Formats: sequence, C-alpha cells, structure tokens
Amino acid sequence: SSPSRFAALVLGACHFAMRPGCVLVFLAGAQQNPPVWPESVQVFGPGDAGIADAVNAAYATNGGKHDHGQFSTKNFAFLFKPGTYTVDVPVGFYTQVLGLGDSPDDVEFTGPKGVYCEEGATEFTVGALDTFWRGAENFRS
Repeated sequence: SSPSRFAALVLGACHFAMRPGCVLVFLAGAQQNPPVWPESVQVFGPGDAGIADAVNAAYATNGGKHDHGQFSTKNFAFLFKPGTYTVDVPVGFYTQVLGLGDSPDDVEFTGPKGVYCEEGATEFTVGALDTFWRGAENFRS
C-alpha cells in the first residue's frame, strides 16, 4: 500500500475515533527530543558559558543606535531554562527572549540591566515605533 493511502487510513481512523491528538501526533511524525534547532535558536541553562557572547552578537546584528537591524533578515530566539542568570540581555529587532519555567519566577536575570530594550533612534520625534519586532516574556528581571 502506498504512503498516501496509509496516511489517509490513519487520518480516517483518527477522525473516526474523534481523537484530534492522534492526528497531531501522526502529522508531527517522529522528531528528536530536544529538537534540532537552527543556529538562530539557542537554549541556555544557568551554568552555561558564552551567553553574553551569543546575545551580544545578535544585538550587534539587529540592535543598537540608528535602528541598526530594523529591516534585517536575521532572526534570533534565546530560551532560558529555569534558574538565575547574571547576564544582561539586550533585545534587538527580530529577537525573542523566553523564560522556560512554569512561572516568570522560575527564570531570573540579576544583572544591572537584566533583559532590556534600548531605543534605537537618538531622534525621538519618530516615537515608540522603533522598539517593535522584538519580544521578551516569562521571566523576572
């Protein structure tokens, strides 16, 4: 039997059994756990070396004065496992910083700035539109 026929049978069985999770598991297929992330995604633990180097390199690409990186094609995601981090994390354009704890209290940044976003433009007549296309959530700073 062909792979497409097999897929139709499995999807039909999942639909008949009214088990939506079955369809999701089938469609996702077998995947390595943890997944193989692209270089633009980095997962850190509290004892990891090189965190400051990684986040500063991303900021050098997509952050800083004069809206550097505002129209970049580079994207970055930094995921932090539960724990305490003494590093400051500047958040540039197209950068996401995520705490992986169950609660924001599970991931804490204790550096002088913590996780922060600087205004990219020194000319403030343009307003707050220079701080979008970035995100940070689920941690304490």
